[in-house]
Formats: sequence, C-alpha cells, structure tokens
Amino acid sequence: MSTVFALIFSVAAILTRITPHMPNVVPIAALAIWSGAYLPKRWGWSVPVVAMLASDGIVGFYDTRLMIVVYGSFIVSTIIGWGVRGRFKPTRVLIATLGSSVFFFLSTNFAVWALSHWYAHTPSGLMLAYTYGLPFFRNTLLGDLSYSATFFGVYELVIHLTRVNRIQWIAPTRNEQAL
Repeated sequence: MSTVFALIFSVAAILTRITPHMPNVVPIAALAIWSGAYLPKRWGWSVPVVAMLASDGIVGFYDTRLMIVVYGSFIVSTIIGWGVRGRFKPTRVLIATLGSSVFFFLSTNFAVWALSHWYAHTPSGLMLAYTYGLPFFRNTLLGDLSYSATFFGVYELVIHLTRVNRIQWIAPTRNEQAL
C-alpha cells in the first residue's frame, strides 16, 4: 500500500510545484519525511528526488551547485523521516517536520550565500542572507507542516480503516464458525 501512496503523493507534489503557489509552500519535504517513515530505506530517498527532477524539468533547472544542496536537503529530510519509522505519533511527525524545515532553511540559505554573489562573503553577509530568507522560511514551515499533516494523516487513516474493515470481515467468520 505504501508504494501506491508514494505514487499518489509524488504526483500531488509534482502538480503542486508546477501550478501557481506561494513560494516554498510545496509538499516535497513532507513527501521526503513520509518516504523515510514508510518506504524501504534503500530507495525511499529517491521518491522526493524523482519528484523534484520531474517538476524541475517542467518549471526549469537552476544553478547546479544550488540544486545539489536543495536535493541533498530532501535526502536529509528522508533520513529524518527514518526517526518516525514504525513509531507513528503526531509529535514525532511534528518534530521531524520542524527539523527538516530548519535544516532546509539553514542549508539552502548558506548555499545561496556561499555560491552566489548576492551577498558579501562575510559573517554579516551570511546573516543578511538568513534575514532575507525569513519570509521564505515562514512559507516553508506552512507548507511542510500542512502537507506533512495531510500525508501522514491520510495514510494513517487509510491504514486504520483497512485494519478495522479486516477485523469486521474476519470477526463474523470466526463467530459463525463458533456456532
């Protein structure tokens, strides 16, 4: 079932990135965390990377060095999702999502500072990069928190309903056999 949901959530992530949206309010980090929590470790990291490649192929690629940092941050988000694996609790998802958002903010703004000529390569230039990145961080948090809640919530609800329905179907059979 997790493979089906990986496909559904990936399509949603790609569509969200290629349609008009607020900057950084996209489900890629949520997809990465969810993939880390529910998909096999050996290939779960590839789901957000493929979704990014597919959507970047449509919206356009940018500085390769910066792309490596962005894509790498989503691989780290998948690894963060491993902490939720097998122990689903909303607080774990919240902590993983916040950690992922903070890591994305710190790493990508550092990369913009280090790899571009937009800011002086001084400590004050770095602080300016982080300061100018704060509105994007707010959007990142909004997107990551809402999409993580949606992805984990929908998936856990379906898992729960599937288990309940199996029990309802199995229980009458057992009762009938006891008669």
